[in-house]
Amino acid sequence: MRFVPIKTDEQLDLQALHRVRDRLVGRRTAVINQLRGFLLERGITFRKGPAGLRNHLAAMLEDAQQNLSRRMRRLIDHLRQEWSALEVEIGTSRSYISPLTVVIHYPRSNPLVIYAET
Repeated sequence: MRFVPIKTDEQLDLQALHRVRDRLVGRRTAVINQLRGFLLERGITFRKGPAGLRNHLAAMLEDAQQNLSRRMRRLIDHLRQEWSALEVEIGTSRSYISPLTVVIHYPRSNPLVIYAET
């Protein structure tokens, strides 16, 4: 039988930080997908990736020629603000994780994450 060493408090803290960050990233993805879905139902499309949506969303909300009701404009603006708040939270959580973290991406596999002791 092989025994696994007990994790240190620092390892548990780092694991918890990554779990919180993963949850925030998942929420951000859900908000972006919901925004795209609402707009797609009205025939409004954006290029692939969050940058395309972020760059044109404010202008689209101001455009009176878009077929959006006042209620839908408020809802989309609320989701845009929620997205911005999540971006801030993700940035904050990133600052808690060691700045000496290295992520190596391999094609068709999960990224390899290496942490430096600080």
